[in-house]
Amino acid sequence: MATQFRMFTADCRSTPACRWHLLPFAALILTLQQGCGGLELNPLISEHRVIRAEQDTSKSLTVSRDLVLHDKRRPSHEIRLPSGVYALEGEDEEYWYLRSAVPLRMVDFHHGEETDKHSLHGGIALGKYSTRSVPAAVYIDGEGTAKVLIWKLGREFMSGEGRDWRRSF
Repeated sequence: MATQFRMFTADCRSTPACRWHLLPFAALILTLQQGCGGLELNPLISEHRVIRAEQDTSKSLTVSRDLVLHDKRRPSHEIRLPSGVYALEGEDEEYWYLRSAVPLRMVDFHHGEETDKHSLHGGIALGKYSTRSVPAAVYIDGEGTAKVLIWKLGREFMSGEGRDWRRSF
């Protein structure tokens, strides 16, 4: 059976009429690829994590200028990461937790108008492995030693290393 299939595909590739039957399929693939380029992924999450408290002055992250991130082109939410040194306050098996000395700011919007502002204590959770699907995240304090990841930071944030922020380790 496998031999017959190979023979059919070889015959099909060599026949110009057969290639025309593949054109609608190729057009569908191209349309899907172009459509995915406009897909906006939601960076908001709510993932509770328990960390081990740790202080190591040699591990820090410095944000060189205030970073303003939006959840989509027409934002419903915005997070502002203040410039400054983010000091290591703990870790778990996947992230280092680097705390901002200044509160983070979350701004909510409705129809383009600012509706609410929140001052949040937290920082940046930096992934220990570059192969993580979420290489970094914004976190806030939870109960006790818990932290809550609230905003996924992806490739765009990571590509700013050396320009917008830098780590000491």
